[in-house]
Amino acid sequence: MLNEQELAAFLERHDLSPDARAIVMRIRSSEPSRRVRPGRGSMTCRYPSRKMGRIIQAESHTNELAAIYSWEFDETVHEFYDQPEPFKLPYHNGARNVAPMHTSDFFLISDAFIGWVECKTDEELAKLAVERPERYAQRESKWISPPGETFASQFGLGYKVCPSGGFNWNLLRNFDFLADFMREDCPPPSDEERSTVRRLFERTAWMPLHELLTVEPALTADAIYKLIVADDIYVDLSARPLTDEFARAYRDRQVASVIDANHATMPVPCTSPFKLEVGASLSWEGASFTVAFVKDGLVTLVGENGKPVPVALESVEQLAHEGKLAGTALEADVSAGMRDQIVRGACVSATAEAHRRIKWIADHRRGAAVSRSARTMRSYAARFRQAEVAVGVGALGLIPDFKLRGNRTPRYPEAVFEIIADVERQTRERNVRRTKVELFGDIRNRCKEQGLQAPSAKTVAKWRKHHVGVHEDALQFDGHRMAYDSKPWVWTKQRGFLPHGAYPFDVAYVDHTELDLALVDKQLGEVIGRVWLTALIDGYSRKVLAYYISFDPPSGISCMMVIRECVRRHGRLSSKIIVDGGKEFAGSYFEILCAFFEMQKKTRPPAEGHFGSVMERLFGTTNKGLIHVLYGNTLILQCVRKCSRTHDPRRLAIWTLDAIDQTLGDWFEQVYHTSPHGGLQATPNAVFDAGLKEFGAREHVRIPYDAAFILSCLPTPKSRPQRNVYPGKGVKHYGEYYWCESFRSPRHENTDVPVRYDPLNMAVLYAYVDAEWQQCRAHDAPLYAYRTEREVRLASAAFRGLMLKDGSHREIRADQRAAFFRNLYDDERRLREERDANLAHELESEMPVADLSALPPAPRETYHQCEDF
Repeated sequence: MLNEQELAAFLERHDLSPDARAIVMRIRSSEPSRRVRPGRGSMTCRYPSRKMGRIIQAESHTNELAAIYSWEFDETVHEFYDQPEPFKLPYHNGARNVAPMHTSDFFLISDAFIGWVECKTDEELAKLAVERPERYAQRESKWISPPGETFASQFGLGYKVCPSGGFNWNLLRNFDFLADFMREDCPPPSDEERSTVRRLFERTAWMPLHELLTVEPALTADAIYKLIVADDIYVDLSARPLTDEFARAYRDRQVASVIDANHATMPVPCTSPFKLEVGASLSWEGASFTVAFVKDGLVTLVGENGKPVPVALESVEQLAHEGKLAGTALEADVSAGMRDQIVRGACVSATAEAHRRIKWIADHRRGAAVSRSARTMRSYAARFRQAEVAVGVGALGLIPDFKLRGNRTPRYPEAVFEIIADVERQTRERNVRRTKVELFGDIRNRCKEQGLQAPSAKTVAKWRKHHVGVHEDALQFDGHRMAYDSKPWVWTKQRGFLPHGAYPFDVAYVDHTELDLALVDKQLGEVIGRVWLTALIDGYSRKVLAYYISFDPPSGISCMMVIRECVRRHGRLSSKIIVDGGKEFAGSYFEILCAFFEMQKKTRPPAEGHFGSVMERLFGTTNKGLIHVLYGNTLILQCVRKCSRTHDPRRLAIWTLDAIDQTLGDWFEQVYHTSPHGGLQATPNAVFDAGLKEFGAREHVRIPYDAAFILSCLPTPKSRPQRNVYPGKGVKHYGEYYWCESFRSPRHENTDVPVRYDPLNMAVLYAYVDAEWQQCRAHDAPLYAYRTEREVRLASAAFRGLMLKDGSHREIRADQRAAFFRNLYDDERRLREERDANLAHELESEMPVADLSALPPAPRETYHQCEDF
C-alpha cells in the first residue's frame, strides 16, 4: 500500500486530472459502500490482505477471490478496494434510456491500470451479452462494458470486466499454498539446507517434487517450500499445483527453460480437424492465412500482408472449438468412427454374448461340439470376416444389438403424446400439483373428445419419467428449498480452490448442534436440559480440532471459545474458516478475531446444506455413534406423543456435563479419529499426520497460548459492554464484584469502563483502565484457586444451565410464594385478633362493668391491607 509521498508521486507520474484524483482520494479514505452477502450457490469471503492492511470482501470465493489473490501477489498492483462508492451508469437498453446506480466490485490502482473492475463468470457474461448487449459485449476475444468505459473515460480512468476464465488457477493455488512461507516472520532457509539441496541437484537437473520431499530425511517439507520461495529451487508455479504428483523441481530457472524447450520440440499430439500441411488455407476470424510450415510444435501462418504469425499446435483445437478458425476439413476415418460407435453402443450383456460367440467359433474350428447349429456358426464366421474388413476388428461384428430387437413402433399416435405434454404444461402453469388419478383422467377425457385411443396409466407414467425430472418437478411445485435434496451436485472443476483445503489447517468448518441427551446437575441431581456442541473440524483430514459444550444457545462466545480451545490444543489456527449465515458469526468480535489472526472467513450460502456436508456428517456420526446409545438420550422425544412415562428420558437422565464432556473427548480421540473415513479411505489421524509431513508443519505460524491470546478471545457482556466502578468495591458482573488496584484512584470512581470477561474462568475480569486492559480479581477468587480450567468451565456452564432453567420456572415460584404469604397473612390476622380478644377479656376482669358499645371500634386498617394483598 502506498504512503502519502509515494501516492503523490504515483498520481503525478500518471498525470491524473483533479477530478480523478478526488475520486481516488475519496475511495481510499472511505469504507466499502455495502457489505456483501452470500447468495444462492455463492460463498462470500472476507480476505485479510497483508498488502492493504485491511479486510477485503469477495462476493464469490472462486471469481472475485481469484482476482484478490492475483493482485495480492502482483508487484505492479499497489492498492485495491472492494465495493467502492456507487455511481450512475447511463446507457440505452434498446427500448429506453436507463441510468441505474451501479457498484463495481473493486477499484484498482496499478502501474498499468487505474479504475473500476467488475468480475463476472464466463457463463454469466455469455448470458448477459444476449440479455443486455448494450451493457456487456465481446470484442477481439475481450469482454468490455461500453457504458462503464464511457463513464470512466470522462475522468481519465478505466473500467474493465474481469472474466473468470482469465485466471491461471495453478498459479493462484500455489500462491495460496505458499502464503505462509511468504510471510515476513518466516525464517529464511539455513546454509545447511541450501548445501543439502545443491548436493542433491549435482547428480540430476530435476526431480519430481514428491520425490524431493522424501529423498533426504534431514530436509523437511518446510525447508523445501522455503527454498522454493527463496528461488533456491525452481518450480514453475503456473504449470501445476505443488500438491500435484507430477509437479517438478528444477536446479534453477535456466535448467528448466532448456528442458522445457526440449519438450517443446517433441511432437505434440493435436486433434485439429483441419489440414495443417504446407500451403493449406485457413480462415481466422474472417482473415485469410496460409500455412507456411509446421515445426517444433508451432504452426506458422502467413497473412495477406505477408507477416508470419506463429500459433501453438495446442491452440489450434481451441480456436476451432470456439469457431474462430476454419479450414479444409481432414478426411474422416470411417472405420475408426464405426468402431467407436459399436463399442459405445454395446451393453454388458451384448459384450458377454460376443465373447461366447468367439469361443464357439474357436471350438467349432477345432471340431469340438458347440450348442449352436452349423448354419448359425457359418453366420457368426461371416459376420466376423465382414467386420474385419469394414472396421478392422472382427470381434465387433459378433456384438448383438439387443436394443434394436422387438417392435419399436409406438402403440399410440403422436397426437396422444401431444395431449399428455399439453396437460403437463397446463399443470405447471397452474403451479399446483395434481394427483396421478386426476392427471390420468384428464388425459383420457381429452383423448376421447378427439376420438383417440386413451393411453394406459403405465404409458403416461413412462412418458413423465422420460420428460419430467424429479428436481424440476419439485422445484416447480415445492420451491427451491424442498427441491434442494434432488439438486444435482456441483462437482469440483479445474477452476477454483479445493473446497476442503490442500493441507491440514488450510480450511476449517465451525458449526453448532444440540445433542440428543438430557443432562442433570452434578450436585442436585435435577434435570437441566440438553447441551449445545460447537465443533471446529479440519476440512482436509476431517479431524476434530476443538470442541466446546455449553447450555447456552449458539453465540459469539461459543465461536470464540472453540477457537481458543483449538490454539490451546494445537498452537495454531486454520488459514480459512467456513461458517454459515448465523448471527453469531457476523459479530464484530468474531470478525476482529479472524482478522487479527489473518483467517479468511467464508460464509456458506443460505439453505445450501451441501456446502457444510463435512460438519453435518460429523454431527450425524456423533449422535448416532455415541449419543443415541447413552442412557437418557432424547431420540424418542422426536415423536413425543408416542413416548411413555416409563421411557421418558427426562426421568431417566443420569449424565452430567463434566461426564459427557470427558466422554466426547475420548470418543473423538479413540473412535472417530482412528476409524477409516468413507470420504478419505483412511483414518483422520493418518491423513492429518501425513499432511503435516508432506506439506509442512509451518511452525512459524504457531500462536502462543498466553495471556495476550486469551485476552483477544474474551467477549464483552451482552447487556452492557461498560460497567460502573463502585467506590471501594470495583465493577459488578453476574452479581460479583471485581477489583484491581487502579480503581483506588478517585478519577475512576463512579465512571463507566469497558470490561471483558472470561467464560471459562469466573475468578477474573478485564477492565480497560489507564489505556490498557488490567486484570480484576473476584471477591471470592480463592474459591477458584485450586480448580483446573476445565472444572471452572464445566461448573460455570452448569450454573448457567440452572439459571436458564430458573428463569423458565419463575412464574411457578412466584405463584408459590404468593400463596405462602397469603396463608402467612391469614395466620397473622388470626393471632392479632386472639391477642385483642385476650386483652379485652383482661380489661373486663379488672374494671367494673361498663357499656362497651359507646367505645370507638379498634383500628383494623392493617388487617384490611393484608386481606387486600
